[in-house]
Amino acid sequence: MVGRLGLLQLDSVQAVCRSHYLPVYSRLGVYDRDRLDDWLWQSGEMFETWSHEASIAPVELEPLLRWLKARA
Repeated sequence: MVGRLGLLQLDSVQAVCRSHYLPVYSRLGVYDRDRLDDWLWQSGEMFETWSHEASIAPVELEPLLRWLKARA
């Protein structure tokens, strides 16, 4: 699912729940947040980056986003 979306936006503001949980819920319905967190943060398949906002993206996108780090 993240591959189709490209990335999940992170947001420290929690009005309903953390923002990266919402698109997963809207597409999959009820799911185990602990499993999602384990996959996002422990699998090595995703990385945290800054694109237009703080985001989680597949590691395959890292070379494409590298120029943003160079500009910072």
